Formats: sequence, C-alpha cells, structure tokens
Amino acid sequence: MKNKLHIFFFFALFLFCNLKSQTNNIDFELTPAGAYTTANAVSGWTVSSHTRTNTSQLNVTDCSILSPWLPSSQEFSIVSTPIAAFPVIGNIPHSPLGGLHVARLNNSTANGYATKLTRTYFVTSSNSMLQIAYAGAWQDPLGFEGWCNPPFFEILIRDSTNAVIPCKTTSFTPLSGGQTTGTTFTITNTQNSGVVFWSNWQIKNIDLSPYLNTTITIEIVCADCINGDHFGTVFIDADFPYTPPLVSWCTGMPTATLTGPSGYYSYDWHFSGSSTSYSFAGLLPFHSSTIALTGLNSIYTYTIALFANPFVNYVNICSYSVSFSIISTTTNIYQIKSKPSCPGGASGSATVIANTATSYSWINSTNSVVSTSSVANNLAPGIYTVNVFGCGNASGTVNIPTSTLTLNTVLKPHCGNECVLSYPGGTNYQWYFNTAPITSSLGGTAPSYTINAPVGQPSYVVSYDSPNGCRDSILNILTATPSGSLAISLNKIICPNSSTNSAVISLTPSAFAYYSVSNSFSVFSIGASSNYSVSVGPTSSNFIITSSLIAGSTYSVNAFDGFCTYKSSFTVTPFNYTITPSPSPTLCQTSGNYIIANVSLPYSFSNSLFTYSWVPSPFIFNGYSNFQSAFLTPSATPGSLSTIIYTVIVTPTALNCPLTKTIGITIADPPPPVINLIPQLCKNANQYSISTNPPGGTFINGAGSSIGTNNGIITPSLSALGTNNFTYATSIGPCVAKSSGNYTINPLPSISITGNIIICKGQSAMLIANGATTYTWNIGSQSPSISVTQFVSASYTVEGTDSQTNCYNTKTITVNTIPYPSIVVWGDTIICLGKTTKLSALGAITYTWSNGSPTQTINVAPNATTTYTLKGTSALASCSSTQAITVHVVNCNTTGVLDRNAGETFRIYPNPSNSKFFIEAQNILSIVVTDELGKIILEEHFQKENYDLDLSSYSNGVYILKVFQNNEIKTVKLIKND
Repeated sequence: MKNKLHIFFFFALFLFCNLKSQTNNIDFELTPAGAYTTANAVSGWTVSSHTRTNTSQLNVTDCSILSPWLPSSQEFSIVSTPIAAFPVIGNIPHSPLGGLHVARLNNSTANGYATKLTRTYFVTSSNSMLQIAYAGAWQDPLGFEGWCNPPFFEILIRDSTNAVIPCKTTSFTPLSGGQTTGTTFTITNTQNSGVVFWSNWQIKNIDLSPYLNTTITIEIVCADCINGDHFGTVFIDADFPYTPPLVSWCTGMPTATLTGPSGYYSYDWHFSGSSTSYSFAGLLPFHSSTIALTGLNSIYTYTIALFANPFVNYVNICSYSVSFSIISTTTNIYQIKSKPSCPGGASGSATVIANTATSYSWINSTNSVVSTSSVANNLAPGIYTVNVFGCGNASGTVNIPTSTLTLNTVLKPHCGNECVLSYPGGTNYQWYFNTAPITSSLGGTAPSYTINAPVGQPSYVVSYDSPNGCRDSILNILTATPSGSLAISLNKIICPNSSTNSAVISLTPSAFAYYSVSNSFSVFSIGASSNYSVSVGPTSSNFIITSSLIAGSTYSVNAFDGFCTYKSSFTVTPFNYTITPSPSPTLCQTSGNYIIANVSLPYSFSNSLFTYSWVPSPFIFNGYSNFQSAFLTPSATPGSLSTIIYTVIVTPTALNCPLTKTIGITIADPPPPVINLIPQLCKNANQYSISTNPPGGTFINGAGSSIGTNNGIITPSLSALGTNNFTYATSIGPCVAKSSGNYTINPLPSISITGNIIICKGQSAMLIANGATTYTWNIGSQSPSISVTQFVSASYTVEGTDSQTNCYNTKTITVNTIPYPSIVVWGDTIICLGKTTKLSALGAITYTWSNGSPTQTINVAPNATTTYTLKGTSALASCSSTQAITVHVVNCNTTGVLDRNAGETFRIYPNPSNSKFFIEAQNILSIVVTDELGKIILEEHFQKENYDLDLSSYSNGVYILKVFQNNEIKTVKLIKND
C-alpha cells in the first residue's frame, strides 16, 4: 500500500511538473524585453522565419506558408507595454490578458519577411481554454496584390497528427472579406497608393476541450507581402484562463447561466437531463452563445452543438459538441492569478475564477476597494484580498509582484539635418546623451528632444513616468534614412488684391514614417503683407488645406512626419497670363501672311474657365476673335515695314477681373533682289564687283565661289574654274529676300617655248612658242618663232592669247651664253737634246694636241725646237679654243768654240755644271738668271767675248738664263748639279 502511495505521489509530482512546464512563460513575462534572433531564446516557444519569394510556397487552401522555415528570425522581439504613438494604431496599452511583456512578430519594414511563433503542449482541463490577444497593422495597396500575396496574420491550431483544426483558426489578409469570424479591423487610407488594415488589442478564445488528453500545436504567423512592397507586424500575448469542469448553480436561486466558448457562428442548445419535467418554454433551439435557465430543481445535463466557419470563402462547415453539467453547490474559488507591476507604478493585474459568483470585491492593503469585477487591473505591487459573493461567500489573497525594470531599445530613423524624439502621454521626462543627462536649458526635460545634424548612430536615452505611474526608459539609436517630400498645390485663379485663394499642402512621409499618426503642419505668412498663421497636428492625415490666402503674399510651410522635418514656401500669384510669341514678333510676307498669337496661362485649366476678346477684328482670320489663340493676318506694301498693335482681354468666368494686354506685330515685304549679268572672267583677271539692285545686301558663297560677303567683289584667282554659284540676300527688318546668281571662270592658255637655250658666245638660237592662238615677244616679234644671236645670257618672254576665251598667259625662257674655254699650257720649253719633257693643259673638258694625243698631258722628246698646238673644248655647247707652246732643244754637252759660220752668236757650256758655266759671245750681251719660280738671282752686262757664270753659291737645281743680244732674247735652262 505504501509503495502504491509512493508511486501515486511521484506520478502526481511528475504530472504537475510536466503540466507546469507546458504552460510556463505562456505570457512571455519570464523573458526580458529585447530582440531575440535565435530559435529557442524565448522559454516555451520556438521562433522561425521565412522569406516570401513566390506563390508556390503557399497552401492555396488557407494561404499558409509551406516551406522552408528556418530556425531564428531577424524580426522577433519581446517588448514592454504600453507602447506610445505606434504608427496608425496609436497608443497600445497593456495586454488585456495582463502583464507587461508581449511578443512582436515582424517589424514595419517591407522586405517579404515572415516570422512564426510555435508552441506544443498537452491539453488538460486546466489549459483547455486558450486565449490569444493580438494587435497589429498590415499594409495593402487597395487589395491589388491577390488573395494570398498581401501581408497576412494567422493563428493555426494543429492536432496531434499535425493537421490544421479549421474551427480553431484565426486568419487575416488585408483584402475585403479576408478575415475569419470574430475578427474586426479598421481600414485607414494613409496614402493614395495603399491602405493599412489595423487593430488594437483583440482576444481570440479557443476552446480545446474536445482535444483533452491530446497534444496540440499553436502556430502564430505574421508576414509581409510576397513581393516585399508592403509590411505586416503584430503584437501577441497568450494565457490559459481557468475553466471549471462543471457549471455550478445555487439551489433555490431563480436562474443558472450557461455560456459557450466564443468565436462561432451558430449555437444549438439541447436538454438531456435526468428529469424530463424541465421545459424551454418553446424557445428550442437556442442560437445564442449564452442561455439563462430558470425553475431548476434537480441536476441536468445540456449539450451544445457548435458550428464554425473559419474563412468566409469556405463552403464546408465545421462543428463539434460540448456537454455542460449543472450541479447544486456553494460558492468556491478555483483559482487566483496575477501579473506583475512595473517598479514604482501600477500596471499589475489579478483574476479570480469562482463558481456561482454574482459579485466581487478587491481590497488593497489600506482596505480600499480597487475593483468589483473578476479582473482587477492597474494594481500597484502588494497583497490584495478578493471577496466573492454567490451561493455563500469565499475569499482569497494574491500577491502582485514587481517586474524587472528593462531598457527598451528603439531604432530611430531620421533624415536631413534634424531628428525629433518624442514620446507623448508621459510626465517627468529626462533625456540623456549616452549616460550624460541633458540640462533643462537645452531641452533635456521636455516631452520631445531635437538633435541637429546627427552624425553616425548616436544614442539618446529618455526616462519618463508612464500614465500608470511606471518609470520607463527607452534607448534611441539614431540611424539615417531617406526623407519623404513636401508638395504644394495652389488654386491658381485668383484676382489681384484678392484674399480667397487656397492651397493643399501634401506630405509624402519617409519610409519609416509612412503610416505615422504624428504628422504636423504649420503655414505662416512672410513679410508685412498679411498676418497669417495655421497649425495642424498631430494627425494621421498626409495633407491639409489652407484658405484665405492673399494674392501677392508669400507663405512659409513647415511639416513633420514624426521622423523628418520639411520646409518650403510658396507665393500666391494673382491671375496673370502671357501672350506668345514674345517679344513682339515680325511677320514676313515672303514666308506667309498670318501669325498665331496665343494666350498662355500658367495653369492647367479648361478654356471654359476664361473668356477672350481680340481686337482689331478686321486683321483676325474669319473674325475669330473670341478664342485663346488668334490667327493674325496683317498685310504690308512690298518693300515696306509697318507695325500693327493687337489687344486681348482675358476674363476668368468665375471672377470679375479682366486683364488686358497687347502684342505688336511688325510686317515687312522685301522684294526679291536683281543681280546684273556678270561677264566671263579669266583666272588671272582683276577683281570684279557684282552689280545688284538694291545694293547693300549680303552675298553667300556657293560651290567654288569666292565673293566678299559684304562688298560683292569676285576674286577670280580664288574661285574655281567653271560655273560658280552664289546667293544674294536683302532684308527689311528681320525679313529676308534672296536671289541666286552665278559666274564663269575661264582657264588660261598653257604656253610653252622650245629651242636651244645654251649656245657659245656669239652664236645664234631659234626659239618657238606653242599653246596659244597669237603671240607677242618682248623683243617686238609677233611670230611664233624668233632667232637670237648673243654674246651674253638673256631672257625672252612671249605672251600668248586664246582667241575663244580672250584669256592670255605668258612664258619666259632664258638663253644662256657659254664663253670659250681659256686654255693654259705649261711644261719645260728648253730641254737638252735627247731629253723628254711633259706638257700639261688646263681650262677645258676635252683636249686634242697637234701630235694627235687626246689627253690633257703629253710627253714629248723633240730633236729640235718644236711648237705644239692644243685644242680645248668645254662641256656646255662644245665651245673650243686653241693654245700653242714651243719646246727649245739645247745641246747641253757642248764644249767647243762658237761656230760663227753656223750663225751662233753665243754659246754656254758645260750645261749641266756643278758650279761654273762658261759663256762665249760674239758681241756685247746682257744676261739675267732666275730660279724656277722667276726670282732674279743674277743680272750682268758685259762686252768681252768670254764670261764665267759662277753658281757655286746656289743650290743644285734648274735655273733660267735669259740672254739679251741684238734686240733678241734667248732663254736657256741651266742645270746645276754635283
């Protein structure tokens, strides 16, 4: 027996611990606030994520995500409540299930992300009623995404086979009719391109009693749209309220109330008690979730058949039955639950569950009643007593503990050079830069704090008292984000000096403030023209309309979307218009006889909003003078220039402020100019001036032409041969008239001269001219050929004329006179008998000696005195000259007496000699002795017949002896050697 008790005890302990662990941290209170990216960081729950890329990953039945789910999520966190000024939703209070902590799935960034929270547990009578509270926002552009593509939120309950229990699910898709029964959402149009579906706290009651003693799995999913363009985010809390196994009833009391679980379409109550005398008084079947039974006097059992339709597009209806038993009993307290309060505040809650209870009274430590319902909220930490009244009285106590103070971290986007941090609804603010407090003089104790020119990711902390007295702290980490934009649209039609204009100030918020409820606007006048000021905000609207704006005034606009500040200005411009073309145009009669004048309005309005009146009407095509555009048809006398003034009156049909303006049309008609005939010109002709009427126009060169653009002078040498084109233009004002012209440039005759241009001095040359028709030479001859005789070089020019074009050309030729060669001949002219001497010549190109030799140098050995003649010829013109040289032959070995009989008048010997030479003479003579260079070394005159010539003091060599005798000069070569 003892062993059985031990076994029972341990089994009960195991069951208690196991059930305790299954419900542990169901409400997230045991997990501090913060971001949790790993799968099992939150005790009792599992976190996973998915990136939506295509519809093949969806269950087409309920749009749930099939796979793949990856452990962990980058967009899951535990947050503290309350949450101030959440976009679109506004202030989010504590969860209706009590406590301070809730889970957030997904953030407000649209990136196709999905986060899932799951929990598996064993269903018992103590946890068969599941409550899930949720609040969130889902963006959708007017439902254009398709059924399963937009952001969605769902709560799925799976049985032990992992099959979804349809009757226990909640699903929400931002489309018309895209939610299950009992789910209500607010639709806010925050932007023309889309809307936001949102809800503050709602409770989903899920009765799992049909699944007692089985395992179920809770799946909570929140997802962005499949394209990543729109976001979905949700806050979740959960709990297990205690459910008594029986419906208790006080004997003798008039009624007993039975309430079925919420969230179903239809209820049918059926009696199956042991006494058949009870009647429903003809009200069967009952279709309300609650019925009140009267006249009970025994124990009864009632069965409720529940019918539910989880999605409105389903045709299948799910149902199941639950039995309730009524017993007679006294009042008993089954359970008292509590949720902690924040330090120093009053955010705790307590719940009592009792049978047959009709009233409640919660009393604090000062004996004050703080609540008269089964749930007491806004409780400070401490001990509370609850008294329950029904079939008797019951009481109990509960402790409201103090939760851990946590520092919530907020990523605060900002844009531009300013970031505004604001948390409305609290008191006793203190701002810190990192850990350093900001003084009140710098705004450190105000509800909002502005940071100018933030750089990087600075951190600012705010500590404040929440409305329920909690001292909360938030860490703001600044991060830069692109800003939105501000647009101003004015009612353009306003008369001068009017004050009836209006403007629409439209704000396109930044990405992080796209659904902000804290937009604000201010518009005020600049300058002294008016004293105007309008402020609107905070508001969820993205535009405001200002009125009573004064024409001619300038206004400044400031806007704020909760993250970014925008500044702009505009001027209310009174009604005005311009006339085009402008400035005053000119109509050229040569290019047409009309011009279109148009009233240009700086607005995009229909013509029906204005009336038009153009004058003078005779000059308007067909008299159409009441249109925005007018065909003006002035005319001018050829060659004249005149101006006509047109007037237009434009009147807004809704306003009585006609505005008159004028436009001047200048009209001109220049006649085509006349170009006089231009004669044919030779290429070497002088410049030619073109004659035109009227003169003074502008010449435009065409192909080949070379005409001065201002003076019309043709330069033939620069123009191309043949026909050359040009244009002549004259103008009156800006109007131009043009005529085309041309002229011809003839080529020059090609003159050539043939003939001998190199002759010997004194010879004649024949010159012949070709290439022309007639010729004239500079020597006066008009014959094609001339003969010239000359002793010096000379040039001759002929002018040839082409009889067809009358163009002439000249040609010059030079006849060069070559002189006869100047020949020089040298060599030994006195030689000893039997000796050879060399004769050389210079000054010609070719040579011919009288002995027949053709060389420049010859060697001769005459036996007697001989004269040699040389003919030298030049290379050019073969001009020739002659030169002669005589070689005297001397018997150099003569030693005898002068032979007078032979006619000798003197003799010298020996020759050669080593020093002395002897001269024998017949009569008086004179001698001169020179060296080979002609230098005189001895000069004598003697009368004796014999003379000794002593050259011993001179060096060996050849000397020349000249003998002067009887008016004759004889030359003898003396050779002195050893």
